Amino acid sequence: MAGAAMSETDGMMPLIRSALSALPQPAGLPPREPDTAFPATPPARVIVGAYLRALRRSRGLSQDAVSRRVHCSMETLARTETAGRKPSEHLVSALLRVYQVKNPAEIDAVQQLVLRVDGRNHVIDDKAGYGLRLAACEAVADSLCVHAQHVIPPIVQTAAYTAALHRSRRPPAPRALGPRADRTVLVLLDETVLTRPVAGPAVMDAQITHLLHVIKDGIADVRVLPLGSGCFAPRRQITELLFRRGEQRLFIEEAAGAAYSSGPQHGQDASTRLDTAQALAAGPDASWQMLQSARRRFHDQGAP
Repeated sequence: MAGAAMSETDGMMPLIRSALSALPQPAGLPPREPDTAFPATPPARVIVGAYLRALRRSRGLSQDAVSRRVHCSMETLARTETAGRKPSEHLVSALLRVYQVKNPAEIDAVQQLVLRVDGRNHVIDDKAGYGLRLAACEAVADSLCVHAQHVIPPIVQTAAYTAALHRSRRPPAPRALGPRADRTVLVLLDETVLTRPVAGPAVMDAQITHLLHVIKDGIADVRVLPLGSGCFAPRRQITELLFRRGEQRLFIEEAAGAAYSSGPQHGQDASTRLDTAQALAAGPDASWQMLQSARRRFHDQGAP
């Protein structure tokens, strides 16, 4: 039955795309045009570049200092970090040594991605350290749009909420975003997410309060899809990341790992689902009120 429903939805995609084509896009996103709106930059190249850039910054090193230590030009390092060139296995190995990455499994996972930096527009990263690489992509992206149906997205989670979700295993690497003036972030939440009591009322009260601060501080625009809005997005969280002002665009589906895709073949359907969620979401004021109501409900449930 579920398979039949999904097939019916997929068959409606051309009509949905047509109906949504005139919708305004979130600030920072370029208009979606066939092919050119979905550049086919190999996802593995973007992942490796963002990860290396994040490692360098976390060590407090400049591109000039690192390029001298690995004996490459600063231009080569810069283009590697921004996916402007194919990284070599030798260069990546040298950089990982400079950044003191010592976990053999994590090193092997990165080298496996290096082997897939050409020609593949779909790649699954579920090996050691995948959360760090995903967090790196999110941190350097110019624009993010995420739709979540079941849990608060990691980029706006509190530490307590994250710990509650992963209480049976080691919590993943933190992915919460901080403020950045040159980045746009749109979070689309199904209202069911605001009714699910993850770890009890106190944790949910604090989590929704955090969402309100995220909006107030300009970190992200959070919109809520009301119950019964009929959004048909898949169960997995879908995220769109833009880099270099739209020259590179990745779509990510998360489960036990992260599936990255690029190009029109993979991007069009994911983009349509995000556009649909955006069209069905309440406006800023109504979303704020829905968040406030959910926070009060959990606050009252936790009151002695």
